[in-house]
Amino acid sequence: MLATLALLGVVSAATAPNNLDSLVYSLPRQVMWMQAGSVEHFATDRLRQLTMPPFAEYAGVHLMILSGGDRLANLVQWLALGASAVVASVIARDLGGDRVVQLLAALLVVTVPPAALQALNAKNDVVLGLWALVLGATFVRIVHRGRFETRDAAVGGAALGLAVLTKGTALPIMAPLALAMLVAAVVARRRGLVARLVLAGAIALALNAGYFARNYAAFGAPFGADRFGGFGMTNEIHTPAAIVSNLVRNVALHLGTPSAAANRQLTAGVERIHAWLGISPLSRKTSITAAPFFAVELAYDEDRASAPFHVVLGGLLLVGLVWGAARGRIGRIAVLYGALPIAAFAAFCVGLRWQPWGSRLHVPMLLLLAPAMAVAVSGPRERVAAVVLGGLALAVLVPFLLYGRQKPLAGGDLLGAGRLETMLRPWPALVEPLRRTAAATAELRPRVVGLHVAVQFGDLAGLVEYPVQRTLLDAMPAGPRFVFPWASVAPQLRDRTLIPDAVVVAGAARPAVVDGASGARFVPHSSFPPYTVYRRAD
Repeated sequence: MLATLALLGVVSAATAPNNLDSLVYSLPRQVMWMQAGSVEHFATDRLRQLTMPPFAEYAGVHLMILSGGDRLANLVQWLALGASAVVASVIARDLGGDRVVQLLAALLVVTVPPAALQALNAKNDVVLGLWALVLGATFVRIVHRGRFETRDAAVGGAALGLAVLTKGTALPIMAPLALAMLVAAVVARRRGLVARLVLAGAIALALNAGYFARNYAAFGAPFGADRFGGFGMTNEIHTPAAIVSNLVRNVALHLGTPSAAANRQLTAGVERIHAWLGISPLSRKTSITAAPFFAVELAYDEDRASAPFHVVLGGLLLVGLVWGAARGRIGRIAVLYGALPIAAFAAFCVGLRWQPWGSRLHVPMLLLLAPAMAVAVSGPRERVAAVVLGGLALAVLVPFLLYGRQKPLAGGDLLGAGRLETMLRPWPALVEPLRRTAAATAELRPRVVGLHVAVQFGDLAGLVEYPVQRTLLDAMPAGPRFVFPWASVAPQLRDRTLIPDAVVVAGAARPAVVDGASGARFVPHSSFPPYTVYRRAD
């Protein structure tokens, strides 16, 4: 387990972030906060740079300031994975597991493929998984001790608040865990229950107060908007057929195999289930509008990586958990805990639309599942089973690490490649134009640079803000300030005292461009398609 975590740490620290979402909104917002000396909202071209919950980016911007760049950016997720392994081990201990079971629980956390791959990049699903485990551990502690103490209220409230502050999917995932903690606290029947529950709620709310206030001021709602990237996230209908459809399709995301024929059969099976349910597998009321035709597949992309071992064997082991508790071999508290990842997954399917890259969103439930899986094979007679289980989990992880789309360990010089080459790995043709663009911009010695590089996903998906920001910052040690001259999101927040000296635009070159805030006119200085550098006409 430690060797696997260490390997992930080395790759994480030695390579540049290159996850698309990280380059689109996670890292650009950190640059803007760092330069402004504030986490206030700003005028931008991307809604997600403002409204998405910011905790992982709060952690990241501190590392960016301390390191003077993005060399520590991936460590937020890697540290969260290591902490999750520790918390899972503690849960396994409190459920009655010995040291072997505790180690197995930690190993099963580290070997969740989408979590391990995300530990190499700057996303936030593993961070959310950590808070889910902490709240699960608090529930187990309350039940195990039969008391609801002030410490439990503080830790539980903090875990819930930090989860909401980390990712929008936290609401359905954490709701069953918070409810379980509430029920456990009520059953404990200790004096001061109401005061402790108020404390937990106050901590959770206080952690999100600033984030909610900024969104409300800019958009009139605490979460900003329900639509990200052109599609709604919440289900429009909650009929039994719709719920079963989401359950089936979300599980199917983890059932892909190396066999294309087997995958076609699995896909056909999903379609037959939907025909029986009388609902389309691509219903716009239960699927995001950007969803392609559904197909079961085995993907090594960290945004679509599955966890077939954890899902299939985890389901079987949960049945074994109930059987062991019925025979008195396993404590009933383990069964109560084992219900938490199932309840969280059910709430996830009820509340959120299905999406083809949803497997990465399942990371918190998969991490929650690990201690229950480990405890299901506890006991002296099951030591061999525990060793086999850990070995299989490692074996399943290996191809995901070797052939991961963003950072494959097999083939290519991953650790020896330049940081820009790694960052733009999916779009290598952009590396040289971007370097030349940065050099040409540096010639103008701008104090303020306008950026307009936001484009739709597709063939031009690499035209995102952060690689441009980072290359310009590296080319100009003093560092320019960035603004978005034609901001389509929260334009009222544009700092009108910052007038660009140069503007970098992606796309077709134009004879001239005009800053929407100041009216300053810019003419082409140099062009390295798809980027064009414009200088002030005066």
